Amino acid sequence: MYVLYGLPESRTTRVTWMLEEVGVDYKFVATRPHSEIAYSVNPSGKLPALRVGDVVVLDSAAICCYLADCHPEAALTFTTGTTQRAQMESWLHFAMNDLEGPLWMFTRQTFLLPEDKRTPAILDLCAEDWASAVRTMASRLGDGNYVMGERFTVPDVVLGHIGRWARRCEYPIQSQSVNSYFDRLQVRPALARALEREEAAKAAG
Repeated sequence: MYVLYGLPESRTTRVTWMLEEVGVDYKFVATRPHSEIAYSVNPSGKLPALRVGDVVVLDSAAICCYLADCHPEAALTFTTGTTQRAQMESWLHFAMNDLEGPLWMFTRQTFLLPEDKRTPAILDLCAEDWASAVRTMASRLGDGNYVMGERFTVPDVVLGHIGRWARRCEYPIQSQSVNSYFDRLQVRPALARALEREEAAKAAG
């Protein structure tokens, strides 16, 4: 059985979502980053972390790719060495760097850091970088329902979580096509199950 350690409604949601998409059994241990439990699975104290037997896999995107590769029956990835796999990984890098980068900095500067550690001028740069990334994403999206056409794959999970994150922060997504894409992802049954699982784990303490 997989054991997932993480904070509900955080990057951990990417992994619970992926676990629900592949349809496997798992245990969810709700804990905060830098808790005693977090340090027991990751020397940095960062989460999520997925225990697979005696091995712990770190980083939400890496975990999602690992799960997709381990469960080919779910058809959430492409074979290594194909152009489709390269395009899929390109979307993942874009999501983690161009989109998540400014959104994460915005979150740190407005919610996470104490006020004496914040640099308000950074917010303008975050907004510019985010808007540029959204425009790029809009230009890259094709006519399919997902970034790889009609096939839902790993980057859709990561991008779907980023879209959910931006909306919860009320960060503007000034593109109709990008918003429509995010709308399609938010109604995935696996995401609903993932959020329910996280809520139950949080309630259990």
